[in-house]
Amino acid sequence: MLYLYDLPKDKVSSVKIAEVFKAHGINIGTKKPLIRRELFKPFYSAILHFQDAQEYAQAKEKMKYFDIDDCHARSLPFEQNARDKKGKETGLNVFFKLPKDADKNILTYAYLEDKFSKYG
Repeated sequence: MLYLYDLPKDKVSSVKIAEVFKAHGINIGTKKPLIRRELFKPFYSAILHFQDAQEYAQAKEKMKYFDIDDCHARSLPFEQNARDKKGKETGLNVFFKLPKDADKNILTYAYLEDKFSKYG
């Protein structure tokens, strides 16, 4: 399973997700993405179930960061052990404050991953 984050509320659907992956040469299969629509959050998330191991490996590699209509989104392998018995996420939340004089254009997923990858 692949977990998709930061999906834009006004632009995401199962069809749109399939189209974006297909544009990168990845077939998500016949199982419809499970979109988690939480009204109080600014973005949605989704889980993709891959039946084909090769497609999953390719998606994991190519779709770490992707765009849906010019909105940045990301994906990570879904890890069941990152949830408690009730299904809630148990990981830590990290907040990063960009210095006031920093160029705001550098703040991308790749930049943040580079800065925080040494912490796990």
